[in-house]
Amino acid sequence: MSVLNLEDSPVKRTALDDWESLLYVVCWLGTYGINEHTRRKKDGGGDDSELKDLDIRRWRYGSFAKIASDKRSHLESGVAFRNNILAGFNSNVKHCKMLTRLASDLRRTLVERKESGCWGSLRRSKEDESSSDLGLNDNSDDDSGGNKDLTDPFERRIEHCERISAELLGVLERYAEKAKKLIEALQQQQEPQEQQQQQQQPWWQRKRQRRRRGRGAQ
Repeated sequence: MSVLNLEDSPVKRTALDDWESLLYVVCWLGTYGINEHTRRKKDGGGDDSELKDLDIRRWRYGSFAKIASDKRSHLESGVAFRNNILAGFNSNVKHCKMLTRLASDLRRTLVERKESGCWGSLRRSKEDESSSDLGLNDNSDDDSGGNKDLTDPFERRIEHCERISAELLGVLERYAEKAKKLIEALQQQQEPQEQQQQQQQPWWQRKRQRRRRGRGAQ
């Protein structure tokens, strides 16, 4: 559930609330695990024993107001998101780094908007933007507030909903293409091994497999 929904905010709901929910799913898969071989264990009492000290549990348990407050503190800051959420990702998940980068890019696109002057929960000054354009202050994990005014990125992003949604879709498409190439590379690595295993099989077993493949093609 998005921050605005948790807070029962009067602010208009948009597709960005759904995108925020997707970010939670990505973070949960990265933390808990994707399949039975990588999932973290649960104890007999039903408590997530390997998850009990991780901050992402604060997105699941407690009052709606408390969950919203915790999600804000984690999402508004790139440093907090990295240290409290991404740091808890399950290293047993293959290619966990790709999930980490996906989650980071989704959060940045949702929360940090140059066109609305948002830098997390901070309103950026023209001086900051000029420095960023020159490459002098282009750090999405910068938490230094200085004298900047606070703003609410979850409200301000609505002004640019269509553009942000298009960018988020672009993020997914990029990572889908990366995942496709990764799968193709893994398949190419497996083919020689499978061919070697087939050559070691008895002739009658190889003949049976060819018949099955022929039936499947029909």
